[in-house]
Amino acid sequence: MPISDRTRKILWVKAGGRCSMCKVQLITEGTESDDPSVFGEEAHIVGKSVNGPRGGVVERVNSHENLILLCRRHHKQIDDQVNYYTTEHLKAIKSTHEEWISSFDDAHDKEPSTSARIQQDFPGTFINSNKEIILASLAEAQRNLVSDDDLLRGNALDSLSDIGNHYPEARQRAINMICRAMRADRLGSMQLEAQNFLFDHLCAEGEAFWPTINIDLKGARLVDFYFRGCQVCDASFDGAHFLGDASFVDCDFETITSFQQTHFEKYVSFGRSKFYGGPFFAGSIFRGGASFASTAIEYGEFGDSTFCDDTTFENATFKHEADFRKARFLSYAGFIACRFGDLLFFDGVQAANGIDFYEAEATDGFSHVKLERLAEKYPY
Repeated sequence: MPISDRTRKILWVKAGGRCSMCKVQLITEGTESDDPSVFGEEAHIVGKSVNGPRGGVVERVNSHENLILLCRRHHKQIDDQVNYYTTEHLKAIKSTHEEWISSFDDAHDKEPSTSARIQQDFPGTFINSNKEIILASLAEAQRNLVSDDDLLRGNALDSLSDIGNHYPEARQRAINMICRAMRADRLGSMQLEAQNFLFDHLCAEGEAFWPTINIDLKGARLVDFYFRGCQVCDASFDGAHFLGDASFVDCDFETITSFQQTHFEKYVSFGRSKFYGGPFFAGSIFRGGASFASTAIEYGEFGDSTFCDDTTFENATFKHEADFRKARFLSYAGFIACRFGDLLFFDGVQAANGIDFYEAEATDGFSHVKLERLAEKYPY
């Protein structure tokens, strides 16, 4: 027999209209011309087929007791990973979720469902989408994120993505949790997935872009870091260690950007990026090549930095300040067609092969004189 309408209603109400694993709401609000979209699935705990996932014998296979409400992703996951998601495990997940939903006081900070379909199917029922649910979902994701189980860590990343997509007010907190786990080196083999999480939600042209986000990756170990086209507000990578190539091409750093005491082990590019505050690279080490071609920089601080391989600032613009005091260029250093503002500091610079200032310019007479003297001091 198919699942009855009554059983389906009971299941949806007790689950709060949300996936029992990731807590995402499983129905979207309708439009003026379309009905709401329902994407939840009633999954069987004991399989309806003896030969299917968790197949067995149960008295009423389509009863509420044998069903769990899930999103499509987690429905497929429990059927693919039957050794982990046993019947006992799924019953515990379902019970915990339903207790969580029922723990909310109907009289306190309760919001009605955003879906007319839910209201129609379950009159008088309210689906929780309030602050407490967001906080509880974040707390569960935090626990899973720092576990030793890659599966749980992967689920946490997916949950944080879903939470942020549905609740903009939770996005910064979700990003903070990811960055904190990366700084503590707690993600193990999920490190690249976490980096991809940041890219997916900070790439300005991506479908899941989250604007006005701050990131803090001080001291993090980052491998093959890909950040192309991303847009952030405050960004700190102080003391970070980039173990592979890194791409910051076409990025917008809207406020303060800091890479002080950062190590780049391989090639890094900041080509065509815009820095509205900073960037600050004081004391950083660039062991591979580095490109700042066509970057737009408000205040560039590179004092005491070491550039071990070819480095180019071709067509870069320093609007106000370029500070390279005591920087060391151990290979090619190119400032071809670079545009400097009125504050230009090259005191104590070491350049093994000179510095290429071909067609470089500055904005006022004083800096032009200084630039000519620099070209003479560091002949290329």
